[in-house]
Amino acid sequence: MFATVNASRGFKLCLGAVFSINACAAWAQTAAPGVPGAGPVFPVKPVRYVIPFPAGSGNDIVGRLITERLTRAWGQQVIVDNRAGASGSIGAAFVAKAAPDGYTLLHCNIAPNAISLSIIDKLPYQQAISRQSRALARRPT
Repeated sequence: MFATVNASRGFKLCLGAVFSINACAAWAQTAAPGVPGAGPVFPVKPVRYVIPFPAGSGNDIVGRLITERLTRAWGQQVIVDNRAGASGSIGAAFVAKAAPDGYTLLHCNIAPNAISLSIIDKLPYQQAISRQSRALARRPT
């Protein structure tokens, strides 16, 4: 029974994340057109959504639910790209090296964000993530 309670709570949290992302996407879709001098509404080309876990895993299923909602909300294709391996570090490194234009997104959990950073000495994306997050906090792309 304990495992069932935790699984259902986790599922509710995942659904909450999907609905939150959908609400943010809908807001982003409608917020910019009314602003004078605003550029084209994001996204103007397909978005790559990297899931650093194997196809068919729990993270893959949740990621595909999210990409379906984003595709509908944005009216632009969101492409799933599974890059599994090294507890998510391979996919995270791929996204960290991608152009910082907002068209490559990472579906992430605690593995590449905290666990890998604390147990692997030299990750190829540790410094890139900290620079990217500071840049994103300052200005939107």
